[in-house]
Amino acid sequence: MRIAFDSSAIFKRYSREDGRDEVAAAFEKATAICVAPHLRLEVLTSASRLRRDALVDEAGYQWLVKQLADDLLSWEVMPFSRAVEDASLRAVEAVRVRAMDALHVGAAIMARADLFVTADPRQAQASRALNLPTQLVTVA
Repeated sequence: MRIAFDSSAIFKRYSREDGRDEVAAAFEKATAICVAPHLRLEVLTSASRLRRDALVDEAGYQWLVKQLADDLLSWEVMPFSRAVEDASLRAVEAVRVRAMDALHVGAAIMARADLFVTADPRQAQASRALNLPTQLVTVA
């Protein structure tokens, strides 16, 4: 099963946030992991913010950086292309969603994902509007 993940879901892979078990279960079902071209930037931006706010120490930050880099070697990172951009624009036209969030949806569509996993309700709404099977990770 080809599963596309957005950054909100992927971040749960490296943290103790609510929804981590759901993300782990989706990883278990996946035969291929697909991600948007900007996923690394978004995940590391969130991790950097946690480090600046002293919610994670330097060792924890460096661990996450390394784990993500290692994981990205085996994941399919969709290249930014006109086709991904056009699919992202369809998401923007369908639902009120930010450009960077729409890019996750567009990349999932172009990856021909069997499932899109996100923890972002608006992204889930956009992907469903474009008939992409979607799992919204529940958070408390």
